[in-house]
Amino acid sequence: SMYPYIKDGDMVYVQKDVELSIGDVGIWCVDGAMYCKQYYIDEERNLTLVSANPELSYTNVYVSADCGSSVKLCGKVLLGRKIGLPDYLFEE
Repeated sequence: SMYPYIKDGDMVYVQKDVELSIGDVGIWCVDGAMYCKQYYIDEERNLTLVSANPELSYTNVYVSADCGSSVKLCGKVLLGRKIGLPDYLFEE
């Protein structure tokens, strides 16, 4: 879901114990399931783990601020450059 920045089978380096900025890619554990996704949090503190590939937007993970889900950031994926959030995220 992170194509073209990360392809299936690619190895990534992850920095543990670091804070993410909006748009950073992280390795996440949500209720026991693991994800490699971009980080987005809205004004109401709702979390969306975002697929960079618009064709896989259906794989985004939405976690409302009050849902009680277990969310753990395992670390930041080191890409060597900042990538923007995909445009589709803000289309209505």
